[in-house]
Order: sequence, then structure tokens, then C-alpha cells
Amino acid sequence: IVDLMRNDLARICDPATVTVESLLHLESTPTVHQLVSTVAGRLHRGTTLDEVLRATLPAGSMSGAPKLAAIEILGRLEVEPRGAYAGCAGWVAASGTATLGMTIRSLLIERDRVTVGAGGGITWGSIGADEVAEVALKARAPLAAIGATLPP
Repeated sequence: IVDLMRNDLARICDPATVTVESLLHLESTPTVHQLVSTVAGRLHRGTTLDEVLRATLPAGSMSGAPKLAAIEILGRLEVEPRGAYAGCAGWVAASGTATLGMTIRSLLIERDRVTVGAGGGITWGSIGADEVAEVALKARAPLAAIGATLPP
């Protein structure tokens, strides 16, 4: 997935500046352990936020790899749109500076409906049962926040 993100950024950045600043750093919270990598690069002059979002979303960590094939398969298998889940949320300043984070393990509240988003990227090496177990684990904390649990 890190290589996929490097390739995505190389489309909008000077390729010589695209670097992996952190690789598989473990971030732990009371409810989940997450491996985090940071990939960065210097944008081509004049690159817009829209161009950045189009080049990088959906993130490979939310779609799987190879990215285009994974997106095509997800389009056939997922029964409804993801909505805010697997996108990003944050703020954009008038200057164009943005701080955005992936909407993973998320709750979306719309009137009288709550949607819990949790998942993982599917790769050639994925094992279906392991992926289902990972999603259940990731969904546990957001569900607990609203007093719910997964059915057995």
C-alpha cells in the first residue's frame, strides 16, 4: 500500500521529492493497534486541492491493491455507496492549506440513522475470514460508543 501511495503522489508531486517518512509505525489506542506509514512529497506548482484528492482517493489503504482492480471489484460487490466512510474529513483554510484524515472506524449520524464504518484493504494475499474478523474488531469501539454490538 505504501508503494501505491508513492505512485499516487508521484502523479501530482515532483517524483524526486516523494519519500516514505515513516514505515509501519505502530500506533496504539485502548481499542485498536494500527500500523501507520507516512508518505510525503512536494506538490507541483499550482496543484489544486481537487487534483490532490482525485489523485489520492480512494486511498489504497481503503480500497486495496492493485487499486484499480480492487475499486472495480468493490463497485460490483458493495450494495450501497460508502458515503463519508473511507473518504476524508478535516478543514481547508482560505490559503489552500488542508488538514485531512481518513474516515475509518467512523460513525455517521443522519437524523434517526447511525452508520458505522469499518473495513480494511483487500490485497492478493488477503484471506477472507481474516478480513471479516479484522472488520469486526475495528467496528467494536464505534459500536460500543452507541451502545451496540455485532450479532454473533
